[in-house]
Amino acid sequence: MRYFSLFALGVAVIVGCAPNKEMPETLPTITIETPDPNGTPPATSEPAAKAIIERAVKAIGENVPGGIARTKVCTCILKGKVFLPNEALPLEATRRFDAVWPDKAHVAYIYKDNKLPDQILRLQRPLGWMTVGGKSQPTANAADAGKLLFTDIVAQYWVPLGQVFTDARVIVYDVQKVADIEPRATSIKIVFPELPVYLVAFDDASGLPVRVECHPMLGGQRVREVFTMTGHRPAGGFMLPTVMKYTQRSREAEEWTVEKWEFPEKHDEALFAAPKE
Repeated sequence: MRYFSLFALGVAVIVGCAPNKEMPETLPTITIETPDPNGTPPATSEPAAKAIIERAVKAIGENVPGGIARTKVCTCILKGKVFLPNEALPLEATRRFDAVWPDKAHVAYIYKDNKLPDQILRLQRPLGWMTVGGKSQPTANAADAGKLLFTDIVAQYWVPLGQVFTDARVIVYDVQKVADIEPRATSIKIVFPELPVYLVAFDDASGLPVRVECHPMLGGQRVREVFTMTGHRPAGGFMLPTVMKYTQRSREAEEWTVEKWEFPEKHDEALFAAPKE
């Protein structure tokens, strides 16, 4: 579960540690900025790239009354595996994602047979927090934690749900054919304020997003993260992925099968509040 970028910063349980390992007395904060491997974005979007995201919006929700605006409040329930570097076998887990675009999210990891304590991430931008086994974890900088958490949530959820594509602040550019995806795909770069550049691949046949790559800052270093989303099927009228995978530093980190997508009218605001000490 450290594979949400937040954990690699040291905000949560140290990588691969058992639940009873002690937390360090002090935790790092981001102090060094290095160039994004995906490059520096232009000031405005390119027409060819805009055409790709417009097609994606139609592919995701063209047949739904109100379109993808209805995905701004969502719930996703998944079952799958979390791969820890010092564990011989992955841990089976359930993950529940509740969110409101663009600023609020609640992510809960529940491990089978209590192999690890329940872990909950909360985002209320610009801040982020975590609890482990119901206990609040210390953070050196809640704003850094919030940025890292939002970086991953955008890639893993708001891209396939299409919300990123309709935000007026987004810049899209650099259309390229993708050589390592079958069937054929085309990539563009997407910039959202204050986040790393996303390299997003779209299936040429369907127009749907199938992969996101980004390089967030973790402890003063750029770390390559890749999110894939496949097996798109109708869910609430939208075309959404049923299989999600995540790699960090070219290592398999998480693998999920979506059990349910839901789009409620609203969420309880208490879900996103800072945890009590």
